[in-house]
Amino acid sequence: MISMGVKKSINLTQAYDVLSQATAIVLEGRVLAPVLHSLEYDSVHEFFSIHWEEEGLEFDIYFQEGDNNEVLIDGHTMTLISTESEEEEIELLKEFNIEDLL
Repeated sequence: MISMGVKKSINLTQAYDVLSQATAIVLEGRVLAPVLHSLEYDSVHEFFSIHWEEEGLEFDIYFQEGDNNEVLIDGHTMTLISTESEEEEIELLKEFNIEDLL
């Protein structure tokens, strides 16, 4: 379990597992559905992508495995490197079943 407010570097496989548990992400104030692809352990393989439309325009951000061998996570925020070599901070959201918590 990752603690809130504690920065930690995790490997790609761990980051993939964390991303697979997210039901949504927040990027620059937008709540988006993440698209998680397979891991192939190939540096140019795109394992994760984000897509959204805004004012009639479509936007896509892709993430390759080789750029994200080590990923910084701080509480519920993960920092990934896009194929454009930009650091993208995404907030991870997870749906909880209240029945499981009671």
